[in-house]
Amino acid sequence: MMVSNKVCKNGDGDVGLLPATDDDHQGVIVDMKEAMDAKVFATRLRASVSTWRQQGKRGVWIKLPIELVNLVEPTVMEGFKYHHAEPNYLMLVYWIPKIDSTIPPNASHRVRIGAIVLNEKREVVQEKSGTLRGKGVWKIPTGVVEEGEDIFKAAEREVKEETGIDTKFLEILAFRQQHKSFFEKSDLFFICMMHPLSFDIQKQELEIEAAQWMPFDEYAAQPMVQNHELYNYTKDLCLAKGQVPNLGYATSRKVSKDVIPSPIACMNCSICQYPCNTPSPPASGNPSYGTPPPPQSLSYGSPPPPPPQSPSQGNCPPTPVVQYPPPSIYGYAPYRNVSVSAPLPISSFSTMISVFSFAVLF
Repeated sequence: MMVSNKVCKNGDGDVGLLPATDDDHQGVIVDMKEAMDAKVFATRLRASVSTWRQQGKRGVWIKLPIELVNLVEPTVMEGFKYHHAEPNYLMLVYWIPKIDSTIPPNASHRVRIGAIVLNEKREVVQEKSGTLRGKGVWKIPTGVVEEGEDIFKAAEREVKEETGIDTKFLEILAFRQQHKSFFEKSDLFFICMMHPLSFDIQKQELEIEAAQWMPFDEYAAQPMVQNHELYNYTKDLCLAKGQVPNLGYATSRKVSKDVIPSPIACMNCSICQYPCNTPSPPASGNPSYGTPPPPQSLSYGSPPPPPPQSPSQGNCPPTPVVQYPPPSIYGYAPYRNVSVSAPLPISSFSTMISVFSFAVLF
């Protein structure tokens, strides 16, 4: 709602108030668009704040386009503080009540992405500029999420810009929060798993020194990856995913040694005590696979208790392992290891990922 542009009387005569719009928090927003003499503006601003105080307003926002930079000083002299700036305007704010301000702070975080591109080969990239320039380090494509851009779209865009490869977002592997990373602002960094839709590399000449498909173990063996907490953690996740390349990816950094992954067709978790293995079909006479036989006689008594079963019988592991959720139509499904048995170091799976590929930058 537009606040009426009334006239306020003071010792120097009538003074017109600045045009303003009510916000949703008992405040007003002044969006300056027309040029004005700095002294006239200061007088009108002072009268406007006095009127808004009488009306019980709380916060006063003033948006000054870059063309009206001459109005910044008189605004600050009236007690306004900088809130945020964009390329074309500066936003200032003033808190009227004599209580603690509830003005929300400016954006506190910058959001970035890193993209791991896995296929049946491997890929990495080395930057031509930045902190790793000239150090011979291969890295994954990274970049800043733009305003109004989704994280998965940013990952697809950055891979395309830096390597020329089209990709499809699969999942977020990990993220890290780091404070005072960018002009005192915090940083959120998301590592995204991507699936390549094309394979011919066309590196970005301005920023990328080189780009190539590289074996994942070569990328993971770099000291930069080993010594960087997030990259090293992500490397372990990728190694864990290598154990079930056709089914999906493990959610744990370590995998129990007695785990037997469920076959992709196993959908018998509701009737199998150990759903990690597909149960054998019934001997004969049952209407369908996995369906219990019909009762031999009608009876209203309690059914007999089931015979005791021992985890040591058969080839089943001592703890159940369930594939959840079932595979999607895209051939990709997360693999959930819910075993509580003793873990096996992830390094034992390093030889099992040789069929993967990885996108990196140099």
